[in-house]
Amino acid sequence: MAVFGGRHIRPRRTEGRQAMRRLKTYVTDNAHRLRYPEFMAAQLPIGSGAIEAGVRSVNNERLKHRCMHWSVAGARAVLTLRALSAGQCWDAFWATQPQLSHPPARELAPLRRRNIA
Repeated sequence: MAVFGGRHIRPRRTEGRQAMRRLKTYVTDNAHRLRYPEFMAAQLPIGSGAIEAGVRSVNNERLKHRCMHWSVAGARAVLTLRALSAGQCWDAFWATQPQLSHPPARELAPLRRRNIA
């Protein structure tokens, strides 16, 4: 049984009871991470809005220029490279790809200035 919105809920089906047990285990195991009042008092962000807005702006800046059309594979490749570059993971990524040529990060500098990469 669980309390949700002030109401006691008792799932009738086995799947529901199992899901409720998994949820209870998850919350119990992660209680140390669920300190929202403490985080809010410290003025720390507790939502994902800032991250989602950043992702949206990075994606839109690169993919939604006038007259640009992308395949799913092409868009995924460009966004992956853009994320690697923005996250300063460029060299670490290429270290895991020995079969591919490794363009030095310095070659991206002119592209960044022109807002291409």
